[in-house]
Amino acid sequence: KFQKDHPERRPLIGMGAAIIFFISLIPIPAFTGTTSHPCGTPLVAILLVRRVTCALTGISLLLQAAFFAQGGCGTWGANLMALGFVGATCGWSVFWIARRMGLSILIAGCAGGLIGDIATYAFSGAVLATALSTAPHPQYDFGTYLAVIYAAYAPTQIPIAIGEMLITG
Repeated sequence: KFQKDHPERRPLIGMGAAIIFFISLIPIPAFTGTTSHPCGTPLVAILLVRRVTCALTGISLLLQAAFFAQGGCGTWGANLMALGFVGATCGWSVFWIARRMGLSILIAGCAGGLIGDIATYAFSGAVLATALSTAPHPQYDFGTYLAVIYAAYAPTQIPIAIGEMLITG
């Protein structure tokens, strides 16, 4: 429907899909021995719309799981919610609010990229903490898991969020 309503944006849809696919494949080592990565979804949501970004994210995540063993089919839903819904919605919303406040497109884009990236990983951390704290015989409670997860990823994710802020701006 979006392509029919906006045929001039077809190349932008292809570019948006490539941005999400390739940016989210960049593994950056995290402190804990795992990896983190930029999102790309705040930028694409600003350039297109949130529902298209969510669809492109879903397709990208399926291809990454199938051909690169990244993420996996078992975590596809959680990853889609984090990247495609939360990251895109928060990034677009912050951009939209900043523009309505009269901020420049550069500042609004920077704010959207930063908050969209942070929101993605805040949501992911909360989902992981919930899963760990509700498992049979959890070692810690939700708050402790959340604090540990955020502390482990902050040294990696904050510079990534700043990079995404600059790229989106």
